[in-house]
Amino acid sequence: MIKVKCFTFIYKANLQKLSVSNYTITGKFLELIVDGYVVTPYIKLTPTNSYFPESLTTNFINGEIAPRFNLIDCNITESKQELIIEAKFTVEVELDDPVELRGNEIIWPQEGNKYPSDMENHSFKVEGSFTDINYCSLIESIDLNLAITLDAKVSIEDMTM
Repeated sequence: MIKVKCFTFIYKANLQKLSVSNYTITGKFLELIVDGYVVTPYIKLTPTNSYFPESLTTNFINGEIAPRFNLIDCNITESKQELIIEAKFTVEVELDDPVELRGNEIIWPQEGNKYPSDMENHSFKVEGSFTDINYCSLIESIDLNLAITLDAKVSIEDMTM
């Protein structure tokens, strides 16, 4: 098995049952209808370095990060008034990649430059979100005005991709 540096994000959201029209879970995939939107739990990456234009940042997220992104697990628990969603997401990189996780921020140096200054790093705040079930995106999210907690950690794991 190939070992990788694994950034793990533990997601938790509480939804009022009244706001959820319907939900289905198939394996680890959850589909919810909330306030008329068909959504699934996800994470959102927001650039924290304005050095790069938006188009380059979008291409970087879709081309470099999205292929390394995984949904590992998702569960839903019902209480009398709430639905509690717990999910686990990962981003996996090679062990020798200079990519870092600082709190809930991913720091990703430009390719070919192992030790760039912070000005030259791609950096992204990682937040829990919901995304359109038909167009899952690490950039676009659907704001449901919910408190979502997201805990992050780094570990060395077997590759899941």
